Amino acid sequence: MSPIIFCNHIKPSAMKKRILSLFVPTLLNFSFALQAQIVSPYTITQYQEEACLTNQQNEEECSTIDLSLPIYKDQPWLNTYIIHNLIGDSQFQIDQPIEIQIKQFLSRAIADMIEYDAEYDSIETQLLGQTIIPKGHFQHFFALLNSNETYFKGAAHGNSEQYFYLLDTKTQKIVSLKALLVDAIAEKKLAKLQYNALQQLFKTLEIDIQEHFADDTWQFIPSTNFIPSKAGLTFLYNPYEIAPYALGTIEITVPKEALKGIVKAPFLEMIERWEAP
Repeated sequence: MSPIIFCNHIKPSAMKKRILSLFVPTLLNFSFALQAQIVSPYTITQYQEEACLTNQQNEEECSTIDLSLPIYKDQPWLNTYIIHNLIGDSQFQIDQPIEIQIKQFLSRAIADMIEYDAEYDSIETQLLGQTIIPKGHFQHFFALLNSNETYFKGAAHGNSEQYFYLLDTKTQKIVSLKALLVDAIAEKKLAKLQYNALQQLFKTLEIDIQEHFADDTWQFIPSTNFIPSKAGLTFLYNPYEIAPYALGTIEITVPKEALKGIVKAPFLEMIERWEAP
């Protein structure tokens, strides 16, 4: 196995992000670039690390992990959920220093990447990046956007995924879209509103929605990837879900005025009083 050289290297801010979910038992010494921006009621913390094979010391033979996440001041369950479930650190303990544990997790993750690639004397995974962004809150409800991207050597483009999470810190559970809706009929009405919102978006892109979904290549599927917003309910479609990669991540919003009789009254109040970051 080729030896490994570890070097501090900060990627440009435009560098894309991707998921971190790797585990190895060994712990290596890495230097981390750590930045923090205080934004009440949370702190945005960023970690970046690179490791290279010693026999191939160029940018194409290095692996980079890039992570950005919020750490909430008075929400221990929310912090645990983010680190356990979104980042994937099953060893995390809330009573231990958070930043130290994240550094240790990233050390294990990048060591696993390099150990695997060193067997082939070539780096295949050039970037794993993950960005978790607060998207607002109301009372004990908090919304997050989990954005993940990966870049493989020689690939025409990276792979990207974005998922919304609406979390209830009172019940300590994810709030599903179905939980917001009055009944099954409301679910069908919301699907129609999503289609209409998508149709309006496609018009701006000069795409005929009926032609787009006419063949077997793409099929309209109501999205459950949602969060509340001041405007209503915002939904995401990831690349390839309902359209080609070139269209990127598709975002639509069903306006709050159209949600009466569809969304339960307490959640309508949540949407009406939603506090965006």
